[in-house]
Amino acid sequence: TQFLVKPEGSTEKLESAATHASEPDARVDLLLRAARIRRETLGDPAGAAAVLEKAMEAAPGDPRIVLELAATMRDSGRQGEAIDKLTSVLSGEAGGWRLELLQMRSGMLIGAGRLAEAIADLEEAVALDGSLSDDLAKALNKERSRAASQGDVDAERAATMRLVDLEIAQERQDLARQVLVEWTSSMDSDTDALRKLRDIDARAGNWEGVRDASARLAETERGPARIEAAIEMARACAKMGRHEGARSLLTAVHSENPDRADVRAALIAIYEKMDAKPGLAALLRESAAAADDDEARLFLLERAGSLLAEAGMPSEAVGVLREIQAMQPSNIRNAAALADACIELGDLDAAAAAIDATIASVKRVPEVGMLYQRKSRIAAAGGDMKGQLQLLAEAFKFDRKNGEIIAELANVAEKRGEFDLAQQAVRAVPVIDGPCPITGVDSYVRQARLLLITGDPRRALMIAKKAQKEDPENPTVKAILSDLGE
Repeated sequence: TQFLVKPEGSTEKLESAATHASEPDARVDLLLRAARIRRETLGDPAGAAAVLEKAMEAAPGDPRIVLELAATMRDSGRQGEAIDKLTSVLSGEAGGWRLELLQMRSGMLIGAGRLAEAIADLEEAVALDGSLSDDLAKALNKERSRAASQGDVDAERAATMRLVDLEIAQERQDLARQVLVEWTSSMDSDTDALRKLRDIDARAGNWEGVRDASARLAETERGPARIEAAIEMARACAKMGRHEGARSLLTAVHSENPDRADVRAALIAIYEKMDAKPGLAALLRESAAAADDDEARLFLLERAGSLLAEAGMPSEAVGVLREIQAMQPSNIRNAAALADACIELGDLDAAAAAIDATIASVKRVPEVGMLYQRKSRIAAAGGDMKGQLQLLAEAFKFDRKNGEIIAELANVAEKRGEFDLAQQAVRAVPVIDGPCPITGVDSYVRQARLLLITGDPRRALMIAKKAQKEDPENPTVKAILSDLGE
């Protein structure tokens, strides 16, 4: 036959055995077992408390007893006393029981509505055991809700930002982002929160998010912080392939900070991608003015001048090209470009002056042919057709491998009936390496036609056959052969 022992009897026996135990640890163990039965099985927290008080006499301050006594007090509605008991032990070292004591006290503090104290306990607990971060997150969310309901913005923000940091530390970026999005939706002036949101999105490669947060920061911030936000927005837009998205903001920030090279560089990158030549040229001129050395300044000015010429803005280009000529009078290509712009504006005297100044400062090199080519254009623009041809012939003497000079001389000479000179020009086409408006086949056809005009059909046929060998189906080749009776 089996006999069932009533719990009351068990506790009495345990308490009696504790009375006769010689070792304090043994006495405490027996009393703890008895108290636990009274509290958990018999539902007698008052009786359990009485047993635990005896245990405290045997081992004052023993954390095991304090934990059991605090739980008993809590169950009997004496929560304040339970918190005080736990505090009395936690004010010391508490040894290896500290984590469990903190957990219990934080739970009671939350129940008592003392959230700030509970969060402090959980912060310490998480430092001892990171797996308790969820408990801290729950407490922080409770504090956020409490603060929001009471209109305590500072407390709500503190809890929010700590929650964000906690989620980031636990590598829960999505949760951190969700908290920040919710917070900044109503607190868009909180620049620290916006920066955290932007940084999370940057780490995740969410460039649309970076762009949006940077734009909001730029609206709120001033000074260096506004500049940094604008540059970050430009970087995000570039990552998205939407460079123009940051142009308006960067333009405004640049106008506010014209001496900031980083802002100007970011804006230059946008204009380059947009192929916005006039705006880009203006920025390059600003960069040139701020450059530390002449080499860098010259490079930037040359780019600006080229862009303005490509954009069909000769009056703007002239100013840049004159600046280059003042720095480098022997720059032949710049002098040619300056003359072209002046000719286009109808300022022939200025064009001639630019060319003559450079001719006077350079040696007799092939590139000087470009300058005489421009002098021929100045003559033509002024109605001096004879001078035009003479100057083109002079240009050809300097540079017999310049395709533009060759083609221009061939066309003008043929038009004016100077067929021998035209022949000299077109004969040079097949032997040049660079580009030329007249192709190799076309040069043979033109030679043949000029020979036919000057009464040498035999040589004309010989040259035409060269053209036929290179491109037998070419209509102009067939036409000249037909004229020669082939």
